[in-house]
Order: sequence, then C-alpha cells, then structure tokens
Amino acid sequence: MRQISTTPSGALDRWALPLTVLLWLVPMIVIAAALFRDPLARSLDPLYRDAVDSWFAGEAVYRGSGGFNYLPPAILVYLPFSELPQPYGQILWRLIAASLLGSGLWMLMGLQERPRRERGMLLLSCISLPLMLGALQTGQANALLAGALLHAAVGLQRRQMWRTAAWLTFGVALKPILIAPIGLAVFMTPALLLPLLVLGSAWIALPFVGMNAETVLLQYRLSLANITDSCAHVTEDRFADINGLLRGFGTFLEQPASTVVRALAGALCAVSVLAVRRRHGIGPASVRYWLVMSTGYLMLCNPMSEANSYVMFAVPMALACWHWLGEGESTTDPRRAGLWFGWCGIALLLLMGVGSELLRPVCGNAFDLRLMPLAALALMLLTSADALPVLPRLQQKPKAQTA
Repeated sequence: MRQISTTPSGALDRWALPLTVLLWLVPMIVIAAALFRDPLARSLDPLYRDAVDSWFAGEAVYRGSGGFNYLPPAILVYLPFSELPQPYGQILWRLIAASLLGSGLWMLMGLQERPRRERGMLLLSCISLPLMLGALQTGQANALLAGALLHAAVGLQRRQMWRTAAWLTFGVALKPILIAPIGLAVFMTPALLLPLLVLGSAWIALPFVGMNAETVLLQYRLSLANITDSCAHVTEDRFADINGLLRGFGTFLEQPASTVVRALAGALCAVSVLAVRRRHGIGPASVRYWLVMSTGYLMLCNPMSEANSYVMFAVPMALACWHWLGEGESTTDPRRAGLWFGWCGIALLLLMGVGSELLRPVCGNAFDLRLMPLAALALMLLTSADALPVLPRLQQKPKAQTA
C-alpha cells in the first residue's frame, strides 16, 4: 500500500495557530465595531433585556412564538449582561459565545486520533466559521448552545459524566430544544442520567431564589404553554426545518402528521446512535456521530429553526469532513469514498455559510428555507453511510497488493 508522508508541512504548521486566532478575532472586532455604531441593529439583545425587565416586574415574559421562547433560567443567565451599559454587555455576550465555540473546537481537535491539531483547527475554522457568523452577529443564544454541545462532546469522549451533564443542562436552561441531544446522549451512555437529574433540578430551582414561588411557577407554566402551543405549531413559511424543505416541493406537514414525523425521526436517530455506540464504543467516531445527529435533528425537526440556528451544525459537520479527509495525515491511503465525502461536505458547508448572502438577491429566502435543510439532510446521510455498516464496500480499506 502506498504510504503518505507524515512530514510536517513547514510554514503551514508554524503559522496555522496565529492564522486561526486572526480568523476568529477579525470578525469579532468587526461585530463589536458595528455594535458601537448601532447597538440595536440586527440584534436580539432588546428581546432578552425586555424578558429580564418583565421577570423582575412580575409581568408575563412569554407572549407567543415571536417573543421570548426560552426557559426562566435563561433570564438569569442573561441578567449580568443586561446590567452592563450598551453595547458592552452585548459584546461580552458574543465574545463568550465565540470563545466557547473556538475552545470547544480546539479541545475536540486535541482528542483526535492523529496529530496536526493546529493545521486541523485552521481548516475547520475556515469551513465552519462562515456558517456561525450570523448567530454571533445577532447575539442569538444558539451560538452559546453550539459551544455547550462541543464542550459536552469533550466531556463525553473523556467519559466525564458530570462535566458532560453540566454543559448539557446549561444548554437546556438556555433553550429547551437541547433535550433532544440529551436524549441521544443517554442512549450512548446511561451513566449520564444521575448527573443530568441532579444538575437539571438545580437549574429548575434557580429562578425560585429570592423570588415569589407562585410567580415563578406561573412563568414556568407560561413557558411550557408557549413551547407546546405557539412554538410547536408554527405555520409561517419562514423557518428552515423539514417543512421549509418540503414547501420547496409544494407541500408541508400539518399537525398531527408533523409531530409523528418528528418523533419517528428522533427514534431513528436514537437507534442509529445506539448502533454506532455498540460498534465503536465511546470514542471519537461515536461522539462525532452523536454531535452530527443531535444538531442535524435540531435543524430539521425544530419547527422554529432559522438560518442562524445552523451555527450548531457547523462544527460537527466540519469534524466529520476532517475525519473523512484523513484527519490531516495518515499512514495509509484514505478511502476513496471518504475523500468524496470530505470534499462534498466541505463544499456543502461553505455553500451554507456564504450562499445565503450571495444568493439572496437572486432567490430571496429560498436558499435559507429550502437548500439549507436539504444540505443538512444530505450531510446527515453521508455521516450515517460512513458510520453504520450500510455501505460495506465503501468502508473497507484498500488491501495491500501481494507480490
């Protein structure tokens, strides 16, 4: 079998880390400058601040799917940032989200089976950062959720259950959609159950500290009603979920068919995660698959997925592409199918990252609402074909030629 050289690539390896820091730093400087110029432009911070004000005034926080759609603990998470003057609180909120994303990616690269951490960090930042910038610019909580998932994946791969549960419950405290990744993580390792119950209970109890219990219970009831009545039954053609994809073909799923399809998709993801866990154990392959399936499911099956929600999908798919391309170096030829998977994945990620702005003058919101969920579905299928024994010929490595 032909051997591939593992000699360091000189200048690229020396400059990879400084270039990566610059790649993350420049957009954040631009975003900060824009916030100084106009703190309210394309920003969700007024929505969060209004929720904080309503909470402490004892008023209803939840006013339908167009308003605040997070759980009560999320209000307390944002409280310190709302106390800072604009735009410093907004900038800090975004910097923390970017730091979680960057550090999570860096730590996951350190857990890969092969070296060249710096080179991989540079490549993965290049292909994933364009898809993350929209959420970072608007200050969406989805960017924090994405970072929490990456750090949870690090804890999961290291088999640190309390660390994993801490990040996952933090994510749910921000936004209840993270229950889906938690369910898939429990399928991978039931040892997560106890830490999840303990830390989840602590987050649920946190809003009661220093507040009237009846008021807090009322807000919890309103939040659950908002999720089940308003957010779960969205009919507008403005979300990039499975219905956004289907509307491109002239149809969509009505209730209760929509609920049934999303439940079946969740069950299918759970079974596939369990199958990969049994095949690979808890390691890079199974954790990477959990990340892709969790975030892909959220993109397609959350009725309120937006283009900026795909910040959660960027790094998991970039990691899958890195794996398909041989993780930077290999002592053997990468599989031909893996190379195709890797380059197709990179092309799709870059298209998702830059296509929205480039194609909007031509096709309006059609790219966000139709092509982005289609690309997510395609990438999930590629990942499943690689991780599960459904394409055995593609999974066999080339045999050494005999003399």
